[in-house]
Amino acid sequence: MAENENENITTPEEPTENTPTLEELAAQVATLSDTVTAMQDLLLEVIGEAEYELRYSGEQLENLLDSGRTVFNSKTAAQIVGIMTRLYPLTIKYGKMTHTIKVENNQTHWWWSDGVCTLPSTTTQPYIFVCCDWGGAHYKSAQVHYEVINNKLRIDHQIMTKEDSAGTRTFTTYYLIIGKNTGGGQIG
Repeated sequence: MAENENENITTPEEPTENTPTLEELAAQVATLSDTVTAMQDLLLEVIGEAEYELRYSGEQLENLLDSGRTVFNSKTAAQIVGIMTRLYPLTIKYGKMTHTIKVENNQTHWWWSDGVCTLPSTTTQPYIFVCCDWGGAHYKSAQVHYEVINNKLRIDHQIMTKEDSAGTRTFTTYYLIIGKNTGGGQIG
C-alpha cells in the first residue's frame, strides 16, 4: 500500500528558460499597477473629479413636475391639443382610418383614401406624418405616402406581397398634421 501512495506523488518540475523568476513577476505586477494608475488619471481628466451638480434643487424639480402633472395628467389627447392651439399658433389634427382587403400571393395591391381631412387655407407650413401597421404582416415592399389636393389630405398605399401573404387583412393608417395657424382655423 505504501508503494501505491508514493506512485501518486508528483514532484515540481524544474524551471525552464520561459518561466519568469519571482523578481520578473514582481516587476510585471509593478508595471501593470503603474499602467492602471495612469489609466485612472486619464479617466479623471476626461470625466473630471467633481461630481455633477444640478442647477436646480430637488424641490424645484418636484415643483416643475407637479405643475406638468396638474396641466396634463387628467387631460385627454383632444384637451391637450386644445391647450397647445391656445398657447401656440399651431393647429393639430390626428386620426386613423382602417381598410380591409383580400390580399393575394405575389401580387401588387394599392388603395387610397381621398379627403381624409381638410386643411383650412389659413394653415401654413403643415407637417404631415403618415404611417401604416400593414395589417401585422410583412411584404416584399410596402409604401404609404400622401398628398394635399385642394387642401384635402389624400393617402395612398401600395404593397407587393410574398408567397405566404394571402388572406384578408385590415390595415390601420395613422396620420398627424401640425401646421402654423395664421388665421384661427382648425383642421377639419
